[in-house]
Amino acid sequence: MPGGPLNKVTKGARLAIPAEAYNSFVDAAVAHRERGRIGGNPLVATPGSGVVRVRNDSGLDRGRFDILSPESAPLAPLTPSVAIEEFLRVIVLGAVTPTLAHSGRALVLLEPIAANRVGLALADGVTHARVRMIDDRDRGADVDAADPTVLRSCSDGPAQLLWVQPRAERENPTIAWVICRLGVSAERTMRAVLTSAEEFAPNRWRYSWMEARWQGAAAGWAPVLGAYTHTDWGYAYNGFENANRATGVQGSGIDEDTLPDGFDHQPLGPGAAPLLHGPVYAADGTPAWIFDGVNNVDGECQP
Repeated sequence: MPGGPLNKVTKGARLAIPAEAYNSFVDAAVAHRERGRIGGNPLVATPGSGVVRVRNDSGLDRGRFDILSPESAPLAPLTPSVAIEEFLRVIVLGAVTPTLAHSGRALVLLEPIAANRVGLALADGVTHARVRMIDDRDRGADVDAADPTVLRSCSDGPAQLLWVQPRAERENPTIAWVICRLGVSAERTMRAVLTSAEEFAPNRWRYSWMEARWQGAAAGWAPVLGAYTHTDWGYAYNGFENANRATGVQGSGIDEDTLPDGFDHQPLGPGAAPLLHGPVYAADGTPAWIFDGVNNVDGECQP
């Protein structure tokens, strides 16, 4: 536009830079630097980068590579009900100390963040992190409810371990530096050994369990040191038992009413190692894990 602040000048003409043009140059330079193209830090909060601003609502100062999870409200007025334009312009998440309820929602801090202050964290992408290794064969990780300075390894998790520091090189044998990729699907599977069953409705049981790892063909699946259990993360329930009732056709396909006297459907026995899926949450927030296994029928013939 002729006469506009960003018009080009001809050779030999007197140079006078309008304030609007100068500010535009500065804005362009800052944006260029934030994209990491001229030696600036590439880890900046830009849309689609996987880096977000977080407010540390944990109540404690947190260090670089510590873990927070999004939970509390975004920084005011960055809420859609208060200032929709500001909400859409920048992402600032309120973040708290992780618990098991935050499974799949780990944020790795990219810089120290004091309590109630805002800093940068990675929500999606490749980063360094510290992981408490439950089993050195694990290639997944998730939040660690016992320690917000680390992730916790698992056989399948929302953080993919691309490289794990060898045990011989670790200062603490159980804590490894890793390179991991955040942003993997938050759906979890976990192999667990069933330890007991409690009937809570006719032909339906809630199962106690312990997280397990493969120990070889002879030993099979066995609980590991530091394993999660139903006490930590809710009982397991058999999806095939969903249709079970006191009478009629059960999830096994067997009609309860045609069984001989003295025979009944049985829960899966202790020591079975089903693949648990979850966690899933009831309306009141109670966690549970789901697996599928056909119930057997057993009993004694009546005279």
